[in-house]
Amino acid sequence: MCKKIIIIFVLLFFFQVRFVFAGSIVIDEFMSDPTSGPEWIELLNMSSAAVDLSDYAWTELAGPGSDNEHDGAPKNLGGIIPAGGVFVFETNSSLNNAGDSIGLYNGSKLESRVTYGKVNSFSKNLDTPEKGKSGALINGEWQANQEPTKNIINPSFVSAEVNTNENTSSEIYSLNKTIPESKSQKAEQKIRAEITTEPVVLAGIPFSIEGKVFGTQGEQIFTGKYYWNFGDGDFRETKVINIDKFKHTYFYPGDYVVLFNHYPDIFTDIPDATEKFTIKVVSPEIYISSVGNEKDFFVEIANNAEYDADLSDWFLLSNQGSFLIPKGTILVAKGKIVIPSSVTHFSVDGNNTLKLMTPTGELAPHYSSSKTSTKISTKNAASLITSSPNSFAANATASVVDSDIALNKKAILPIFPVISFLFIGASAGAVYFIRRQKQVKEPGSDFEILDE
Repeated sequence: MCKKIIIIFVLLFFFQVRFVFAGSIVIDEFMSDPTSGPEWIELLNMSSAAVDLSDYAWTELAGPGSDNEHDGAPKNLGGIIPAGGVFVFETNSSLNNAGDSIGLYNGSKLESRVTYGKVNSFSKNLDTPEKGKSGALINGEWQANQEPTKNIINPSFVSAEVNTNENTSSEIYSLNKTIPESKSQKAEQKIRAEITTEPVVLAGIPFSIEGKVFGTQGEQIFTGKYYWNFGDGDFRETKVINIDKFKHTYFYPGDYVVLFNHYPDIFTDIPDATEKFTIKVVSPEIYISSVGNEKDFFVEIANNAEYDADLSDWFLLSNQGSFLIPKGTILVAKGKIVIPSSVTHFSVDGNNTLKLMTPTGELAPHYSSSKTSTKISTKNAASLITSSPNSFAANATASVVDSDIALNKKAILPIFPVISFLFIGASAGAVYFIRRQKQVKEPGSDFEILDE
């Protein structure tokens, strides 16, 4: 009886210890700005048991450094970290060089986080590492500008307990020492898919989206088949031959879940890698809010939305020519930018024809310099794109008042009542005249005697 009780307590202790160490996964090192190759993040398993990463995911910031920065959509992980070992996964241009925050989640529980550089919403752990240098956890403190030690555990204040034989005894490996090869080798990875795109895009404006698939050794896969579902009724299916970046357009605001599947060949119906990403689509409340005068001519463009807007490839158009807004021009939420005439080479002479155009050639709501016209309200500006994307340009143009046409209509309108009055009078006189001229029949002429 006593032996059974002892065995039960031993088993309970074993499972309790296993449970305590099962979630001991931390971010150990990262490379945000490599000189070559992809970015990477290294995880450390501090427990005495291997850990399956199937329920784990990682995040980086959407809009880092802005007032609206927040955790982006979680990106799933896969693979197994051996006890006391490390796990390295690579990513393509996800980490912001100026500043970002990397979060590691087990389900909805935050397991580990490291924040570097210029951020607003999270406590910073270290400065931005220089190009080709890593951020690493050294003796319990995050340090920038370290020589990368990819797939090798960094010195830390933590010790990893690793079982070394069949008995309950164990050996403690200090992380300041070299870890045996069997414990520091790269963990076995699964095939994984990755989506790269903007978390917030504008309705009616094409945006770039990219999908890649990586094999068990971290190599990119260029065989098989891609399948995309954009959550708006549209989908895309293609062979994987370097066709991993393309444009897509959402025409209406909302939150859309993008599904990205990779199939090992065109005949297989079961994907070997799947990734999901949620994209928020907002109305493009962007318009020309003001222009200058003949002494100082400028073009002011405003963004009335709650999110930053990328004005890459938007352009200004007038009878004086066109001006292409450079790539990477970001118009912050509720903000404005002023473009001087020294850049556009426009003058006040082209003010009446000045327009703001989207990359697809659609007319954005704009300011007209006519004395009788006014600025289009941002409410109307937003409704133009959401009401019907095909009639966006026509509606926007119709919203601007043309003073000459308006005056001509006012001059013509009084003529119609006069013409109507004369027509009715002439008709009544004609009827009266005809009735007077009608011959009156003699009495009894309505009856005729028929011969029998």
